[in-house]
Amino acid sequence: MVLSRLLLLAPVMLLLAACASGPQPMPGDAPRLDMPAVGEVWRYRESNGFRGETVADITHTVTRADAGGIEMVVGVAGAPLSALREGHVERYSRPWDVLQDSVYDRVRRYTPAMPLIRADAPLGVRVDDQARVERPPERRAENWTTLSRFIGWETVTVPAGSFRAARYERVSSYFDADVFRWRTERRETLWYAPEVRHWVKREVGGTWTRPIWQRGRRFELLRDDWIVWELTGHERP
Repeated sequence: MVLSRLLLLAPVMLLLAACASGPQPMPGDAPRLDMPAVGEVWRYRESNGFRGETVADITHTVTRADAGGIEMVVGVAGAPLSALREGHVERYSRPWDVLQDSVYDRVRRYTPAMPLIRADAPLGVRVDDQARVERPPERRAENWTTLSRFIGWETVTVPAGSFRAARYERVSSYFDADVFRWRTERRETLWYAPEVRHWVKREVGGTWTRPIWQRGRRFELLRDDWIVWELTGHERP
């Protein structure tokens, strides 16, 4: 069991090490994550990262923000690569620990809440998080392990303007409930801007392998879509 877990996480740790060896953003303290306001709206364009083409316009509208948690309703115009669909509800226990989303593929629920941004993470230090993840209506849960780092501060330019943003890099590994996907990895980068209390840019990609029982194609490494969201507008109530 220990050996299999180490083999699963080895590519993840190598990826994080490679990220850390590239050009470095400016150091600094991790950002404070402020509570959004009911009625606050973030607008994004969703793009195919491989082709550089816009496929959809996405909105996130806050409908709840209190001690009991945060809820946001998703709006969609176009044909997104992501699983985001009109009327989906995202839930967070606090900024920005996700309880429910549909970014990767259909609705997923996390127990305990999975942090997307670790405000308590020291600069450059790897942080490990684990959760049980369900995909309703299926009852079977997946075990997720996420390794993340706060990389530092960058100036990021998106359609909504230029922002000073904290960069986070995350890799999630799990054995997918889909029997035709094995050793799935989700690789993600978020740029969180305190000025808008949310990320101004987010990228998601990843890989998975064919299972051992798929004759002739076992262990084949395949790439998931590379999805990029960039802020196009932000409205406060």
